[in-house]
Amino acid sequence: MRALLKTGTRQIHGRVDDAFSTLNLADYHDYSVFLNAHFRAYSALCHHHPDQTPLGDALRDLRCLLARDLQSLGAANTIVQTQKMPSTLHPLGIGYVIGGSHFGKRVLQKRWSKSTDTRVLHAGRYLDTHLLKELCMTMLVALNAEQNEAPAIVESATATFALFFKSLTHAKAASTKHLEPTGNQAA
Repeated sequence: MRALLKTGTRQIHGRVDDAFSTLNLADYHDYSVFLNAHFRAYSALCHHHPDQTPLGDALRDLRCLLARDLQSLGAANTIVQTQKMPSTLHPLGIGYVIGGSHFGKRVLQKRWSKSTDTRVLHAGRYLDTHLLKELCMTMLVALNAEQNEAPAIVESATATFALFFKSLTHAKAASTKHLEPTGNQAA
């Protein structure tokens, strides 16, 4: 099942990874965009998946950590519009995406930890959390047991990756609207 998910989401997954790789996580502005994009995506997922399940709880907890990090950066009042999601998303498709993100956080932590900006370094709750470790392991086992739901799981993972891509696009657009002018440059 994991091989099917990897193959079925390769294109959108690569697109999302490439888009997020353009951000310098040691930079205040880029890190703000990174956090805001994730906050937008998790807000949409929480809205879509409000139930009291381990996945629903994890989504809300991660959104809370992101909100606290944005507040630490002074970016807590960022306008967030909830993204529209397909009406049915398989929890294992969502779990595949956020679980993979969890396993890739070490690379992100290394990039973030190179910051010399104390505001950035004080906003590391989301990157430092191990909240998803147990949930990810449970979902990996469940993925192997859900072969008959493979198309729905792949479709849901694809939609979740697309949500993160769209959230980053919106976060970047919102950040350029709020940049302070740098002043007149001498010719």
